[in-house]
Amino acid sequence: MIRWILLFVSLSAFLSGVLCAQLPSTNNVPTFGRSAGSISGAVRGIDEKPLSDVRVEVRDLATGRVVASGYTLPNGSFEFSSLRRGSYEIVASSGVQEARQRVDFLQPQSLVIIRLAQGSERDPNGASTVSIAQLKVPEKAAKAYNKAREAFAKNKRDEALTHLETALRLFPEYAQALTLRGLLYIDDEKPQQALGPLEQAVKYDYGYGMGYVVLGAAYNMLSRYDDATRSLQHAIALLPTSWQAQFEMSKAELGKGQYQEALRHVDRAAELAPPQFGAIHLVRAHALLGLKNYSNAVTELEQYLGANPKGAASAQARETLDRARAFVAANPGK
Repeated sequence: MIRWILLFVSLSAFLSGVLCAQLPSTNNVPTFGRSAGSISGAVRGIDEKPLSDVRVEVRDLATGRVVASGYTLPNGSFEFSSLRRGSYEIVASSGVQEARQRVDFLQPQSLVIIRLAQGSERDPNGASTVSIAQLKVPEKAAKAYNKAREAFAKNKRDEALTHLETALRLFPEYAQALTLRGLLYIDDEKPQQALGPLEQAVKYDYGYGMGYVVLGAAYNMLSRYDDATRSLQHAIALLPTSWQAQFEMSKAELGKGQYQEALRHVDRAAELAPPQFGAIHLVRAHALLGLKNYSNAVTELEQYLGANPKGAASAQARETLDRARAFVAANPGK
């Protein structure tokens, strides 16, 4: 979507808000004692072949909450540990395909095999097809929106707003235009004001993946990480190869203290993103700090600062790097 403005302009503030305690005083790993167990299994296609990179969620049937999530490995396997005994629903999803299976968690370990019928209609590039909502857009509104996009890409903000207002006046339910309106609010660091048009965008066109991505970014800026996760799950289902969606999901998981999940998503973002997008090193570093992997975190911070010596988050990254180096020096092997 045009230029990906820094939904990361707030990255420095985001990291400051959720990560300031990650060096080494953070030993608050929850334990569940004898009530803990694990769920492991595999996702296979209808031809019994293992399916990799399928999203798997564990939902508590008593509360409806997602208590664990991740992606299948190349052999199709997954595993979630430190779960309380109870009844869960395991949900495997890839693109528009989804399969569910209930698990009554009574034993220390439960094994689940889920079969997912992946449709051949999935776009190999991860892009959603043109939705019915998009087909309803009047030609004049579409032309005004395209002019707004072009102006926005050239940093001509006032011109972009003028064309955007025209597009929305002609078609108030224009999801792409509403998303761009929200993006402009985010550019002004006004995420609360961005929520209105962004929530409308996904309401009017639930198949517009980028709307969910930008909405998730706004929720991240407001520290509403559960809301961000829900929005970004939709985004990833619609746009499986969107690095922006994966990157924002890594930030949401980071905000919730789910460091392993944050690492998984930021690694996926790194596979998909342009090589010059250095913020990935910064988020990966803080996920590693949360996992007490200080040596690798130092390497990531050094890579970030090497590529972004004067970036918006560089001062904080440099301070964190100094603290991490000092800790590694005092605790070899950490």
